[in-house]
Amino acid sequence: MVQRLQRGGRLDVTNPMKKNHLFIWCDDWTKTINSLQLLKNSDPEFHKKIRVIDSNYDKSYNKDTKEKELEKSIEFKKYIEVKCLSLDELWEKRRQEWIVQFNKLGRKPNTKSINIDELRAARWQSVMRTEKRLNKPRMTINKIKILSETPNWEWDEKDTFMEQLNNYILQFNKNGREPVTRSNDDNEKRAAYWKSDIRKAKDYKDGIQILSRARKLTDEQLTILNNTKCWSWDRIKTRRTFKDQLDNWINVYNKNKILPKFQKKDKIEST
Repeated sequence: MVQRLQRGGRLDVTNPMKKNHLFIWCDDWTKTINSLQLLKNSDPEFHKKIRVIDSNYDKSYNKDTKEKELEKSIEFKKYIEVKCLSLDELWEKRRQEWIVQFNKLGRKPNTKSINIDELRAARWQSVMRTEKRLNKPRMTINKIKILSETPNWEWDEKDTFMEQLNNYILQFNKNGREPVTRSNDDNEKRAAYWKSDIRKAKDYKDGIQILSRARKLTDEQLTILNNTKCWSWDRIKTRRTFKDQLDNWINVYNKNKILPKFQKKDKIEST
């Protein structure tokens, strides 16, 4: 779209009064929003230059057709004024979404979440932190001030070791096994990813694995983990033997009295 618009905007010495027109063919207004969003970012008044035309050229000069086009144009302008957000408006919308997620969860959104809304809010916070750290032009002084004054916002990651460990112990006791990343439960999934990160941090500390951004694991934290009853440094088996798979199939069949289905909400049970 942008390429065609630039082509149409070339200067023409034979037609100095030439106007640049962009046509978007669609059968549903919602399909135009992403394209029009880009136009609004560069021209806040763009909606005043838009009109709707009928694709039936044979009736384009018909009085009834013209009246309908005018009516549709007015309706469409109102629609895009609401739907199309400027960059600043979009930024504020994302900030409000982050606030909603924090209030809902009682903690900052997690980038490992299986919830789409929480994941989007967590990634947005990560991007904001990166832009501030790298002094990106988009992270203006005003935005830094707004975020700094936002309740519960933190620019730096605080040490959540004990909070994460307590969640891991809770999930282990709840399920009677080590948390797994393929779980449908968000807290169990978070605990599983955290343990994976801790194992990598220990490997880095022991010189087994070299990571560019390894989590730092202190001697005190290492002692706490070694003294935790349900903690093990061994990896759980990711592949099960034929007998394990068969026994699991029999258990699921005896429990449900039907043939196991490929897709099931309880993935741990059915796999």
